[in-house]
Amino acid sequence: METITRLRTGGGWDENGDPIVVDTPELTLTPIAIAPGATNEVDAVGRDGEQVEFTVFLEHGADVVDGDELVIRGRTFRARVRVWKPQWDPTFGGMEVVATSRVG
Repeated sequence: METITRLRTGGGWDENGDPIVVDTPELTLTPIAIAPGATNEVDAVGRDGEQVEFTVFLEHGADVVDGDELVIRGRTFRARVRVWKPQWDPTFGGMEVVATSRVG
């Protein structure tokens, strides 16, 4: 089974302009699926200057939030998270995480 690694970034900057250390450990996740690129609907999630490289599907409750970094197949990407719940059964579904990279 293929795995990905979640790196918790963020923390921002303190009043002296120094980075705030984030002490959240790396987390290894086993996705339901990793799809290359994005559909037209998901492609709009990428912001200006970003390219969607992968769409990762995870189970509900996976510890991934917007702005986290994901290591997928040896490369690091920024995460954009959307909850996926089909209308026919809201108890089914999961998380759709768009992995983006900077362009330009």
